[in-house]
Amino acid sequence: MGVSQSINKKCYSSIDLFKFIAAILVVAIHTHPFFSCSVDVDYYFTCFCRIAVPFFFIATSFFFFRREQPDIKRYTKRLSLLYLIWFLIELPIVYNRFFVTVDKTLSLQILNFFRCLVFNNTWFASWFIMACILSVNIIYYLSRIMSNRQLLLLSCACYALSLICSSYSGAFDLLLNEKWRHYHALVSFIFMPANSFILAMIYIVLGKIVAERERIDISSGLSKPLNMVLFFIALVIWGLEVHFIKWSVSINDAFLFLPLVTLLGFTLLLKMELRINQKRSFFMRSMSILVYILHPIFTLINTSFLELNYGISLFLVTLLESIFVAFFIVLLSSRVPRLKWLY
Repeated sequence: MGVSQSINKKCYSSIDLFKFIAAILVVAIHTHPFFSCSVDVDYYFTCFCRIAVPFFFIATSFFFFRREQPDIKRYTKRLSLLYLIWFLIELPIVYNRFFVTVDKTLSLQILNFFRCLVFNNTWFASWFIMACILSVNIIYYLSRIMSNRQLLLLSCACYALSLICSSYSGAFDLLLNEKWRHYHALVSFIFMPANSFILAMIYIVLGKIVAERERIDISSGLSKPLNMVLFFIALVIWGLEVHFIKWSVSINDAFLFLPLVTLLGFTLLLKMELRINQKRSFFMRSMSILVYILHPIFTLINTSFLELNYGISLFLVTLLESIFVAFFIVLLSSRVPRLKWLY
């Protein structure tokens, strides 16, 4: 038992480290550091950074389902509180976005607000938290009546919807007449599948499968060398996919081979034996959440008031500001425990 716990700590430190790296990649997605260099370079780099959010989804699912008896009520309450607190903090921005800048009737403004509450953002970066709440609850309760294989098939169908409304939107439109292209655009607008719990479902199921296998036998699954080889093969195939469907991409949130790359990358990280101090590991884990939440606010400030455009300057300034504030929130939370509600 002691050996198993030791292995778990080493493995999970690698997850915490990559969570922090993934948060940096998310900042890059929204600030486009290579935008001024080349449109092509910006496209390929942004697509590469897309591994970040799927990684967060799989990690969230893994740590929830690795428990013998996952506490869905506690999980939902914790994330709902996180959502509510940041909603209140960003309320002026939310109000301006839905009820000031949008020239629609009040009923349509309210309808749009609730649509974004479920399928997209209300406050900046909120879709990820709402997607976690909804997708984990859906998979948790469906798992009582469905096997992992059935859940995987269901989540693949959801992911297919994300694909045809994202990177494969152009290719899909070629198969449709004008009437059905209209419906395709309508589904993309209303449900925003590539930015909602619809996309998250497949990653939550994959995280659940990995967690349950890990709980039974920590040495189960692929060997480390084979895992590494398969990961790099999947990475190359994904790279080719990104290149060849460039003409079809509407938004680049979902790719066919991205779930496989994320899964193999996550299981490879579980096999890494990194020696990171537990306190530092916690710090990286906590800061990754805060950097994810804070960076859109600083991006807005930097573009509106500092008049920074997409590029390396916006990326570096936004990243440093987000890390600085996140660091002090985590640091001060040891003295002011309620600050932990922010992450």
